[in-house]
Amino acid sequence: MTPQASRRAVRPSPRTHGRGVFHPASAHPSNRQVATAAGISDQGQISKLLARLQALGLVGNAGGDHAKGEPNAWALTPQGRDVTRTLQAQTSR
Repeated sequence: MTPQASRRAVRPSPRTHGRGVFHPASAHPSNRQVATAAGISDQGQISKLLARLQALGLVGNAGGDHAKGEPNAWALTPQGRDVTRTLQAQTSR
């Protein structure tokens, strides 16, 4: 999917970009860390958002064994980084 197609599939908002949620300094944040950075308090909402971004190929989950209760570990995919750069360039104009 091209950055333009991904951008149409995910409507940009302050919660989906521009807050540094997936900033390199916060490598592989958990659901809770992503939610906190995005200002989302509802765990169900962040789970649905991350699942949608994963289905679009924008984030990947390198988390451990869920059966053992290990947390998710999210990161932008190369495509997700491309979309982020595109959105940041557009908002900085």
